[in-house]
Amino acid sequence: MASDSLYGRVAILAAKLCWEDRNPRAAWIEAAGEVCSNESSKTKHCPQGAFLGLCAKALFKNKKIQPDPKAKIGVNGEYAIQLVAKLQKDHSLEELSASDFWNLLGLRSRVDPSKKKAHNSQAHVVLALWRAGLIDGSPHAEASCK
Repeated sequence: MASDSLYGRVAILAAKLCWEDRNPRAAWIEAAGEVCSNESSKTKHCPQGAFLGLCAKALFKNKKIQPDPKAKIGVNGEYAIQLVAKLQKDHSLEELSASDFWNLLGLRSRVDPSKKKAHNSQAHVVLALWRAGLIDGSPHAEASCK
């Protein structure tokens, strides 16, 4: 399950830290520092960008995470927002693996357009937060961050 993934755990902890009045970027950095064991995992941009995009669009049930009007949503944030929209329309998609869920975006590799673009944990972030009941539209009880 995505909530058992490294970046799923980081995302859930980061959301909790946001609710304790940390800004989303600082919360992600702190959560990654606690959960990740190596430096490259702590600083990986794709899952962080996905989390920050969800925060910027105020897609969390708990409205204590306020969107930053100055925040620029990067490509990974846009991917996460698109994935949440898919889940909001069809809750059964949460049963897919992170890879299969990601493939619903239909993205192609820039290097070789004949190949699908691989996900870099953006789907893990979205699925973990959805399954934890933290994203608007999720049918799950919001239990993980109380």
